[in-house]
Amino acid sequence: MSCLQSQCSGHYRETTAKLNFYKNLYSKGNVRRIFAQEHTGLLEREVREELERRFIASQHRSDPNLVSATSTLEMGIDIGDLSSVLLCSIPPQQANYQQRIGRAGRRDGNAFVTTIANGTNHDLYFWSNPLKMIAGGVETPGCYLDASAILQRQLRAYCLDCWIGNSSNTPDLPEVFNRVLAPVQQGDTNRFPYTWLMIIARIAVL
Repeated sequence: MSCLQSQCSGHYRETTAKLNFYKNLYSKGNVRRIFAQEHTGLLEREVREELERRFIASQHRSDPNLVSATSTLEMGIDIGDLSSVLLCSIPPQQANYQQRIGRAGRRDGNAFVTTIANGTNHDLYFWSNPLKMIAGGVETPGCYLDASAILQRQLRAYCLDCWIGNSSNTPDLPEVFNRVLAPVQQGDTNRFPYTWLMIIARIAVL
């Protein structure tokens, strides 16, 4: 069969020689230790970003080459030469599954993906019908209308987007938090956050 490596014109062929993978590996001395790290939302942002940088760059032999992660690595991170992904359970939705396995093989299109099915009805269903996890369209994420905390965050973000959309407001956006409190203490209604609160009031009227 043709080689699975990208842009390789070679072919695989059968061999009758008995190969000892580990003997060849250790005899050549090309052995790398496993340096495992955890990536979770419990880590401080600086620690998490430093772990991502070292894992992606892999400039030193002591850099992490195996990461155990929660859904924090599901989206928004491009790990160029990641070759393998192991999922400890079947994700709840097709979008989650595609995002997680999509972390691997982004550079050359080749990846080794393993998914462990637990004893839950959800996992066993897709263990019996694996193609259904990757077939069909990806549903748009949604939330319950009575999830007030989520709706508040969404509305706050929307109002901030509307405020930022007016380019004249951009210079007024403070870079540090203590500058947010200064106009409040001084009662200066022509500066942030009062200018932002006026946008919220207008949206609330609409």
